[in-house]
Amino acid sequence: MSFRLKTILGVAIIALVMLLLVWSALGFLSRASTEQLAQRIHATTELTRVMTTDAIVSADLARLQELVAELVGLPSVTYVDIRDRHGVLASTLGALPAQQLPQPDRELGDVTDGQFDAVVEIVEAGQPLGTVRLGFALDATEALLDDARQRLLTLTVVTLLLVGLFSFALGHHLTGRLRRLAQGAEAVTRGDLAHRVSLDGHDEIAKTAQAFDRMLQHLDSSHRGSLAGHHDTELALAQARESERYLESILAAAVDGIVVIDERGRIERVSQAVENLLGYPASELVGHNVSRLMPEPHRSEHDGYLATYLRTGESRIIGTGRRVEARHRDGTLIPVDLSVSEIQSGDRRNFVGLLRDLRLQ
Repeated sequence: MSFRLKTILGVAIIALVMLLLVWSALGFLSRASTEQLAQRIHATTELTRVMTTDAIVSADLARLQELVAELVGLPSVTYVDIRDRHGVLASTLGALPAQQLPQPDRELGDVTDGQFDAVVEIVEAGQPLGTVRLGFALDATEALLDDARQRLLTLTVVTLLLVGLFSFALGHHLTGRLRRLAQGAEAVTRGDLAHRVSLDGHDEIAKTAQAFDRMLQHLDSSHRGSLAGHHDTELALAQARESERYLESILAAAVDGIVVIDERGRIERVSQAVENLLGYPASELVGHNVSRLMPEPHRSEHDGYLATYLRTGESRIIGTGRRVEARHRDGTLIPVDLSVSEIQSGDRRNFVGLLRDLRLQ
């Protein structure tokens, strides 16, 4: 799911929550207004009943007329009708017959004509004296509720529009910056380490892009260094291979036999002349002790000679030449002139033996 779609869904959820809250607020406002109106109607009718009872008992018609005028003067009262068992005592409806009078409403929810009609029985000492009818206009309350609903809905719509516009702008801004980061990652995937995102600002995405650019710069530098090191390594390997070929050509062209051994007396290299002289192929000599080319007793004592030299530095043959016998592969002893030299490279020590066939002299 894209970031923009997530933003749109988030705004939609916010809008839904706001609509539910507004709907709940409107319901609460309607219930509160209805309860308040019901309490006002009840209080007005009870007060009217008390005041009317005294006036009817005392047959004070003038007081009843004044009471009717006062009640009609209230903002929500539309009519007042006071009667006893003989007829009308005071009324704003005139001398209407009882069957034409408005029928009383039991609940505010039952009202269909915009007017709540209430009837109060006047009773004194258990004896019915008459009735008082009151009409209460609900239009003002409904108009007030409608105005409140309209204002809340308008405010909600404006708020949602502002939230939507802000979310769209923010989503467009963020997705654009994130897209540039994604393009940078794709460039790295293609091997373009010189690519830079270059986002300005101090927000989290800008700081991430700046860190991404620093990482790319470091990777680019490391890659260039690796390429240079790889080139140097390739050059060194090429030089080593060339040296190896040169050494092999020397060993192949040498007339005298050449044997190279390590500190433990193991043969590392032999020249072609050694193979021809002693009948061993190089594969049967390399990795084996050089003593196999010697007759007894030198064969058994050679490792001791080498160990003594390495320990004390004293030698009778290194750096000089001497006549010895070399053992051919078939067991034949061949007289040779042997000279041994030491080669040291760093911590590594090797010994090079030159064998000259004395039978040719």
